[in-house]
Amino acid sequence: MIVQGDVDFADAFRTQGMVSLFGARIDGALICIGAQLENPGGLALNADGATIKRGAFFTRGFRAEGVVALDGANIGSVLLFEDAHVENPTSIALQASKMAVQGNVSFSNGTFKGSIWLLGAKIGGSLRLSTTMLRAGRSQASSGSMDSSITALAAILSPT
Repeated sequence: MIVQGDVDFADAFRTQGMVSLFGARIDGALICIGAQLENPGGLALNADGATIKRGAFFTRGFRAEGVVALDGANIGSVLLFEDAHVENPTSIALQASKMAVQGNVSFSNGTFKGSIWLLGAKIGGSLRLSTTMLRAGRSQASSGSMDSSITALAAILSPT
């Protein structure tokens, strides 16, 4: 899919099941301000391999039940998870291995129930984690497994 402007899943957007932007080229921004994506235990958003030229905004009450997948995505500006809540309590909440972001990546004022994976990610600006809570899900906590973590092995952070 090629979109010459923005992809806007804002405010009143709500879905049950996966939203697929797999391999999409978005010449504008991916806007998920206040959107609600529900696919518990599965992929809530699959944007693996997508090219997003102007940034990706998961902000102002964005909620996902299921995995937000950005593996191999190329984001030409910023990636913001601000006031965002992503839940996949038995596994990975954000899968963003080998993702490339030209600008800053920010996690602030949100909650991730599950892991954040940034294996091999390249971030051209700053990585900011501010007042964001990472929590293990109920099944993880009771089994003694603490899979609520940020994994950033081999992530490349380039100074701006």
